[in-house]
Amino acid sequence: MANLEEEFVVADNADAGLLPEGKYDVQCVECDLVEAKSGNGKFIACEWEIMGGQYAGMHATSRLNLYNTNPLAVTIARKELAHILTALGMPGLRNTDQLLGKKLTVKIVQKERKDTGELQNEIRGYFALNGVVPVMSIPEPPAPAKQTAAVPAAAISESDIPF
Repeated sequence: MANLEEEFVVADNADAGLLPEGKYDVQCVECDLVEAKSGNGKFIACEWEIMGGQYAGMHATSRLNLYNTNPLAVTIARKELAHILTALGMPGLRNTDQLLGKKLTVKIVQKERKDTGELQNEIRGYFALNGVVPVMSIPEPPAPAKQTAAVPAAAISESDIPF
C-alpha cells in the first residue's frame, strides 16, 4: 500500500471522465444561442453545473436545435425546452439569460458517440428540483368588460319607445 502525497478528489479533476448515469441537481451557469458549425441553423447551448455530492462542480451540456433545417431536430429541441421550462415553472422564454442561475434535476446517461465510439454523457430528462414544480407565473388575462344590467322588458312602457 502506498500513500499519495495529496488526496485525489474527483471534483477537482472535472475533465477526468464521465459522470456515472443517474440524477443530479444542477444549476445553469452558461446559456447562449450558437451558430451550428454546419451552417444549417442555431442551437441553444446550456452548461449545467452539478451542485452537490462527489461530482459537484462538474458540468453537463444540453444543445437544443431550435433553428435547424432538419424538422425532427427542431421538434425534439422544442419538446426538450418545454420540459426544462416546465421543471422550472416558467411559462415561456424570450432570452437565454432567463435560464442563468436556474436550478433543476437532470437525468444523465452515457451514450456511445457515432463518430468515435467513445462514451459521452447526455442529458435525457429534466425534473423539478426536489420533485416540486414551481408554480408558473402566467399573467392573468384581462378581466372582461363590465356589462350593464339589462332592463327587464316589463319595465319598459310603450311611451319609452321613440318610434
